[in-house]
Amino acid sequence: MIHIALTIDENYVRYCTVVMASILENNKMDDITFHIVANDLTSNSKTIISDQVKNSKALVSFYTVPSLLLEAYELKWGHKRLSMTVFYRCLLATILPETIEKVVYMDCDVLVLQSLRDLWNTPMENIAVAGVQDLLETPKEYFSRLEYDSKYGYFNGGMLLINLDYWRKHNVENRLKEYFRANLDKVVRNDQDIMNAVLYKEKQMLDMKWNVQIDVFLTKHYSDINLRNKCLAVAGDIGILHYCYRKKPWHYNCIHPMRELFFKYQKLTPFDDYSRLQKPLSKMHRFLHNLPYTLGIKESKILDKKKFERYLDEKDN
Repeated sequence: MIHIALTIDENYVRYCTVVMASILENNKMDDITFHIVANDLTSNSKTIISDQVKNSKALVSFYTVPSLLLEAYELKWGHKRLSMTVFYRCLLATILPETIEKVVYMDCDVLVLQSLRDLWNTPMENIAVAGVQDLLETPKEYFSRLEYDSKYGYFNGGMLLINLDYWRKHNVENRLKEYFRANLDKVVRNDQDIMNAVLYKEKQMLDMKWNVQIDVFLTKHYSDINLRNKCLAVAGDIGILHYCYRKKPWHYNCIHPMRELFFKYQKLTPFDDYSRLQKPLSKMHRFLHNLPYTLGIKESKILDKKKFERYLDEKDN
């Protein structure tokens, strides 16, 4: 049984079902249980999520997070309160049943494009968490700010293989809370910073295929042949695609070269509204947004689809 944890709120039900659809479509031979962690989901949203697995052998369980568990992370910046959803993954060892010894956590802006069996079978002895390096080259500032040696690496939190048994035995949740309260000035990237800092000697870095981030598609990396080849090697074997950019596929101005894949899997959910994006007004907004790049007035930071596919073809030939 492969256990998948997705932490959401009511606004992310749509994207949660797309992630689930991609997992089910590419893991038909495996038994999957989805653990949906969310406070205040409507009964209709729970039904939508449950229905996503009704034609498969997968299971779905729902969990709420007691407010007491979140007290350590309650903070306000001026009048703005940070969404507590971002800290749910720090609490999975308590939220999920003790019979579950490990879990794959995923953000809801990812697509699973391969079987998760190899990822799930990653050895985790004496390891708290395994993840993929954040960016092709993690900025040195991350390590100086969090005060640990860069040789230990820094993972992106969009996909994590979490050893829940280890967390329970080594008091990891309390250690994360204590670090957060004592180092508010150092924490910039929320729980991603906290986990990297606290567990820097207890984590394992995974192959980049398990969390392919926007860095792989940045134009600046394709002018250097070595970086280009590195990017194309990753892009040619994607296990999990992570749309970790402020413009998501569902935004009209998203220019990610693999944007269309999102709609392929969205068609397998009740939220197939791709036709909405093809309406004249939406197409015009997208055309006007892309016009400066099409005319060469602006240079896009991200490869367009045609250029990206051409690079892939050249690599294969």
